[in-house]
Amino acid sequence: EALTHGTAAWTGDHHRRSLLYKYCVSQTAWKADRVAEPTNTELTPRQKILFRSPGEPYLHFPSLFEETE
Repeated sequence: EALTHGTAAWTGDHHRRSLLYKYCVSQTAWKADRVAEPTNTELTPRQKILFRSPGEPYLHFPSLFEETE
């Protein structure tokens, strides 16, 4: 299932920031190529979760909203 969402006209005094990402479950991932982690910066464990492949051998990914130690 593919979803598209619209937005209302921006009326704020500050710049608008947006993040657009596509999600699909691993068995319906459309392409084998993945985005590689950047090599010029150190990522936090939380950021590294976002670069995992959908077929990763973990049953569930940790929450991005919980602080990990």
